[in-house]
Order: sequence, then C-alpha cells, then structure tokens
Amino acid sequence: MSRFTTQFFSYFDSLKRILKTLPLNLGGVSASGGGSGGPPGGFLGYLPQTQVAYDLTEASLSGWVEEGAVNASGVVVSGSLLDNLNHIRYRIEQIEPSGVNAGIAIYDGDELIATGITIVNFDDGLDVTQINVDKVRVTSTLDASGATTSGIYNEELTSQIPASGNLYTTSEIFLIESLIVHYNGLRQNLTEDYTEESDNQSFITVFSPVSGDELIVDYLISADGVVGSGGADSFLGLNDTPDSYVGESGKAPLVLSTEDGLDFEDIITPSGLAVELAIKSDVGHDHDDDYYTQVQISGFLDDKAENFLELDDTPSDYTGDASLVLVVNPEEDGIEFIPLSGTGWTVNHQWYVDGVLSTQTEVAGAFIVTEFHTIDYAYIYCKDLGTSGSTIIDVNINGTTIFTPQSGRPELAWDDSDKVARSDLLSGVEVYENDVVTIDIDQIAAGVRNLSVILRLLRP
Repeated sequence: MSRFTTQFFSYFDSLKRILKTLPLNLGGVSASGGGSGGPPGGFLGYLPQTQVAYDLTEASLSGWVEEGAVNASGVVVSGSLLDNLNHIRYRIEQIEPSGVNAGIAIYDGDELIATGITIVNFDDGLDVTQINVDKVRVTSTLDASGATTSGIYNEELTSQIPASGNLYTTSEIFLIESLIVHYNGLRQNLTEDYTEESDNQSFITVFSPVSGDELIVDYLISADGVVGSGGADSFLGLNDTPDSYVGESGKAPLVLSTEDGLDFEDIITPSGLAVELAIKSDVGHDHDDDYYTQVQISGFLDDKAENFLELDDTPSDYTGDASLVLVVNPEEDGIEFIPLSGTGWTVNHQWYVDGVLSTQTEVAGAFIVTEFHTIDYAYIYCKDLGTSGSTIIDVNINGTTIFTPQSGRPELAWDDSDKVARSDLLSGVEVYENDVVTIDIDQIAAGVRNLSVILRLLRP
C-alpha cells in the first residue's frame, strides 16, 4: 500500500471518529412557526424512518410551549419535537376523550336533550349569521306575532375582569332570565352565583374573578330591542310605558311631551278643582265618548293581554271606579284607581344608596322641603337583602328623628319575600318650607346591598 493510500485511510478513520461524537441534528433551530430551517448534519447519507426511535409513553401536557425556554445549562427544555407532540396530544384528548369525539351537549333549559353532538343544523325558519370568529347569531324568521328572538353565544367578557363591584356588561340587551354565565369553563347558577340587573344588559357575580380567569356568557336577545317577547304580562312590560314603579308612588301615567309614550308624573290641581279622569275599556262600555276625559291605552297588547284589566299589575275591574285616576300604589308594585281632587294628594321623595351598605348618618344627601306637607309613611327596599339579620333606617327633620318610639322605624328582614318594609303610621309629623330631611342607616343585615328609601308626604 502506498504512502498516499495509507494517509487517506488514516484521514478517513479520523473523520469517522469525529462524526461519532456529534449529536444528530435534523436541521434548523427551535423557534415559533417551526424555526428558520437548515441543512441536516451529524450523519452521512440519509436517515431511514424505520431507524427513528419513537415515544412509547405518549404523554400529554397542558399549557403552551415557551419559545426559547432553556434550563441553567442552556439546553432547550420545552422546544423539542417530543414536547410539541405531548402538547398536541393533550388538546386532542380534550376533543376526543378515550378516542371518541366528545361533541357538545344540547339542553332545553335545564333538561339534557342529547350528548356527543358534532353537527347542529338550523332548518327552515332560522338564519345563522357569524358575528366574529367565535360567535354566531341565530335568528328566527318565523312570524311569532311578537318580538323575534335570537341568541348570542360564547360572548367573551374576560377583558372586563376585574370589574368594579363584580358588575359586568353584555354587548346586547338580553331577555329576562336568559343569561347563562360560564366561569373558567363551568356554568354558573342564576341567583346563587350571579344576578341579572334591571337594565337587562348587565349582571353582578357573587364570586370575584381575578386576572387570568375566563368569563363567557350566552343569552337570548330580542331582534327589535324589547326585553320581553310575545306581548306583555304587566303595564311596565309594554313598549311605551315606564319600566319601574320604584319612587313613583302616588304619581299618574301621563303622555310624554314627545307624544310617543307614557311616564309617571305628579298631578298638581288648583285647590277645590275636581278633575274627572277615567279609563275607558275598549269593549263593553255603556257611555258615549263625551262622558269621559279619556286616557286610552290601546294597540300594545298583541299576544297576552287583550285589554288593560287583564295585565298582572292593573285593577281587575272598573266597577265603582268612575271618574277615578290611575296612580302607582303605595307598595310600588302596580297601579290602582284613586279619587283626584285639589286636596289630599301625595308626593314622594326617594333616596338611593348603591352597593354594599354600612351604618352611617345623613346618607345619600338631604331633601329640602319647599312647601308644607305632612308625613304618613316611610318605606325601605333592598335589591339584595343579605344573608342574615335585618336593615333599619331612620328619618330626621333638621337632625331630629321622626320616629317616637324608635320601634316604628321601617325594618326589612333578610328573608322578606317582597323585599319591601313600611314604617308604622306617622301621626302629626309635619314639614315646612326650608326644613331639611335626611336619613340614617341604623342597622344592616349581613351582606345587604342597594337600598331605596321612600318618604310619602301628603299635600294639603
């Protein structure tokens, strides 16, 4: 063998020893999107797939691969092909547990209809519109003789976390009791875990989400913006009437200056002048139109109530009520007929205290009296009554309580079914021009929130 040949094979043996010490590198570097790529190295020729070792553990890992994560020695610990596969396996298991497509569960209210559903097909009468990548709106196109409803599903409210007072707002007005809240993937219970606000576009959670939590909601909306659908159950549920009786005791529904609806207003009449005001039924009356000073309410009771008396919060008949006027009742949960004249009319003043209550004096500002009145009752209402105990308020005129003895103060128990309490009848309590009326919160129930206090005054 020549010297050249000997030297050549010596070089070749040295090269093989060097290659054996190099790691197998299939090319490229760890990075987002698969890395920058590069030529393979560390071996000669090509690598047959039958010679590649594979993972028998087939573990699954939650979370995400951190780009460029390394240990103290500078070795990438979460960017390997095996680590990527483990994360992929975890996500497949969420979709197909035990190798079977999990699908979704279909509920009708709280009743489970079917599970494992992978296709939902909306047939005739329903239109499906994609709002964004993870939200669709389903709208009924059928004539329902009322408001057409549609659904908002998977609306993301996580961006509102944390919210002041745990108050969250939806993008649309939702139908009453249709809101479904999902907290970190778990469905919450209405009333126990959250409550719908009266504006039907916000809700308050009992729990307190923190940054990193997830909050998603589903709900039904009305295509024409009406909170209810299919007609009205009550006077307040109509499209052109006020939406609350609170603070309106003794007031009457009057036509707005815009002439497109009704609102509650004080009626002030000159002393001694009797105003005859009646409600005329659209059927069954025995008098001509000149008999009435008319307030006709019609055209808004399509599906449920056929006439005014059939509503849940109105009088049940007209018998004996000729020439009477409609006002909000003292309990502020409906309307009633009362006589109207120049004397004996009532007015109200109301205080509001939002949020969690605490015992304090002169809360929610002062009421300055502008003319002589007498006071007969004070009312207390709390939207959230708390979990134990009771709430008591006091009323002061120029710093002195009007309740003697103090047992006459309105006291609202935490388990009161109608959430309203009234004081004992006040006799001989008078207020004059420039008197200052204030309220104190003397006692609170545990966890009580959102207080309303109404003082009923009689105008001479």
